[in-house]
This record gives sequence, structure tokens and C-alpha cells, in this order.
Amino acid sequence: MYNPKWIPAVTALILKIKRTGRPVLAALLVGVLLSLGFGSAKAAGEGSAASAWHQTDQSALRLIAATETTGDADTLILGLHFKLKPGWKIYWRSPGDAGFPPQPEWKGSENLKHAVIHWPAPERFSVIGLETLGYKKEVVFPLTVTRADPSRPLRMSGIVRYLTCDDICIPYDAEVALTLPRGPAEETARPSPFAHLISRYQSQVPVGDNRHGLRIETAETWGTGKDVMLRVKASATMPFQAPDLFPEGPPELTFSKPTVRLGPDRRTATLEIKVFGAKYLPGPDKSLAGKTLTVTLVDGNRGAEKRLDVIAGDGRGHNPGASTPI
Repeated sequence: MYNPKWIPAVTALILKIKRTGRPVLAALLVGVLLSLGFGSAKAAGEGSAASAWHQTDQSALRLIAATETTGDADTLILGLHFKLKPGWKIYWRSPGDAGFPPQPEWKGSENLKHAVIHWPAPERFSVIGLETLGYKKEVVFPLTVTRADPSRPLRMSGIVRYLTCDDICIPYDAEVALTLPRGPAEETARPSPFAHLISRYQSQVPVGDNRHGLRIETAETWGTGKDVMLRVKASATMPFQAPDLFPEGPPELTFSKPTVRLGPDRRTATLEIKVFGAKYLPGPDKSLAGKTLTVTLVDGNRGAEKRLDVIAGDGRGHNPGASTPI
């Protein structure tokens, strides 16, 4: 069904693709979305610590909880559980050149103070010149949920808006709802059958400390306008295998796939990225110097995240053709 709430998100998506210098792809996406219209998800099945599945031809979504009751806990752990048909994907919080992430709204909830969504490390998809970040097959987005009144049950109810893509892209609105009873007085909340599944994806959320043995050291930039580069240096306690880097910054910017150079012992990495859209930055210099980025470093099951200020560099040692085989 057509939903006008999708219009701002679709418009932003088209503008983002145009800023990468690929207007033909932007026009193609407009045609695909308009020809398909907008979908709605159908519900099926329900468990004691899970909402009904909301099923489409491409995906299924439900809300799950790590416990069957709330007990006296102020904070509870839930998750948005997606399953995707072969070839279909959904997007990370910063999707890259195209796409937009799942967007839950919890307006129908009861006894909810606030809910925070967490993002497992994404996979990179390189298709017809676009670099996008997201998930295939299955993913759980952990939710940290705080109740307004710990003595009362929790009802989570809302709408999740998401985009799923293969050769075409289809946006959906899915309704999810789940009630967790308080349980017997003074009894600790009972773990649910979904506790391990949520925990597995919690462990894949990049962290701001060094518990995974990864450290993001510095970020420097050089060039202006159409020729802006970003270099990030990182280190690891165990040798790097196949590191990837996902910068996030001003909304005007998108970033290429990095070229990677590893040190002789594979415990240091230099990752260089071309920056698109710098000409749209405010101010006369059109440079990244002095800007603050959130940088996510992923290497297999390890991930690290850090906010850091970008320093000005001269590009010394830059070799656009260099990439360590990994």
C-alpha cells in the first residue's frame, strides 16, 4: 500500500545516489520504486516471547525478547529478528551509496520509557558501481528497552519501516507487538528460547573499547572538492584477516571501498578511502580536515567503533593502486 511517510526517505536516497556522480542509477531507482508502489507485511504465528512473524515474499520480521517475563528489571533486552530470502538484503544504519535502514517507531507501546537499537557489523555489497552496507539471510538488531514503571508489564507495539533490495527494492511497513508480563513477585526474569540468538548478534555489535583486540588509531585527509581522500590507521592484537572500514560523517558524504595495506606481521593496517560529495560540504575549503567522523572497523567477527577528529595530511605515501592481498 502507498504510504506518504516513505516520500522523505526515498527522496533522500535519490539525492545521495546523485551526489556520487551516478544520476542514471538514481533515475533507475525512482522508476523501480514508483512502479512497485509500497508493500505491507502480513502476520503469521506467535510465541510467548515473540511477536507474530510479519511475512512478505522477500522477508520475515518479528519482535523477540531475551526473557519471558520482566521481573523487577528496569532494563530489558529485545530484538528485531529479520529473515531474508536468498539474494535479498536490508541495510545498516549508514547504508552507503543507496538504501535506508530499518526505522522502528514505538508509538503504540505501554510502560515504555525509551528503546535503543544496536547495529551488528554489516556486510559490504558492491553492485554496478554502488557500495552499500547491510545484511543478508538473517540478522537480529538488539534493543535495549527501559520501562517507565518496573512494577508493571511491558507492551512493545509499533511499526518498523524498512527497505529490502535485490535487483529491485521494495519498502515495507510491518506492525509488531509483544507483551512481557511481570511474572511472580520478586522472581528473576526467566530467559526465553531467544536469549542465545539475541546474545549472538549482540556480540557482533562493534564496540568503543578494545575488547575485540582492534584499535582505531588516527584519521587524516588530503585533497579538496572532487579529490578528497581519507586514510585511517589501525592496529590489532591478533593478525588482521580481511579488514574493512565504514566511515560515517556529514550527510553530504559517501565513501568508497578502502584499499588496504597490512604491516609485515599483519597487526597494523592502513586503509585509504575516496570521499564523494565533499563539494557539497558547507564552507569554502570543502575539506574533511577538522570534521568529526564515526569510524567502524570490522575484521571477520571482530569490530571496533570510534568517533575521532580528522586531521589534515599531505597524502605522503599514498598509492592508489596498492592493496594488500587478503
